[in-house]
Amino acid sequence: MRVLSPLEFSLRPTLKVRYEELCLIEEVKWKQRSRIQWLREGDVNTKFFHLRASCRRSANNISQLSDDTNLLSSSDSIANHLCFFYLNLIGSEQPSTSTINFSSIFDEEGCDLSSFHASFSMEEVKSAIFFLCAGQGPETGRFTFAFLPPLLVASEE
Repeated sequence: MRVLSPLEFSLRPTLKVRYEELCLIEEVKWKQRSRIQWLREGDVNTKFFHLRASCRRSANNISQLSDDTNLLSSSDSIANHLCFFYLNLIGSEQPSTSTINFSSIFDEEGCDLSSFHASFSMEEVKSAIFFLCAGQGPETGRFTFAFLPPLLVASEE
């Protein structure tokens, strides 16, 4: 291995950036070429692509759900079971199993930390849920929390 000349050394960063750009262009070219081949073969082999799409759709679907005693298969029974499950989950109070030593976090002696162990009020839960319903779910772009307000109203009744 030889030592680079001053000219080569000064050109090295520029050439490295150009090399990385060319590698990226080549990668994009191969991706586009494989997509064209994929589409071309898809026209010839439609059954294969239809099965692949159907398999993907069925993987994103709950066709059956088992509770403690029954196997639920209709969409209405699955929806009702999930609603009741989450209503019971939201409506039940479970004690916290973890503890945090807040005095190690906050150095102030006079700081009242008793509110950290208090349960959430229904108003706090409602404001948080309605705030979530105003927008989209985190980083999904598809899933929203719009189903929560009716559940919350039903749990109050």
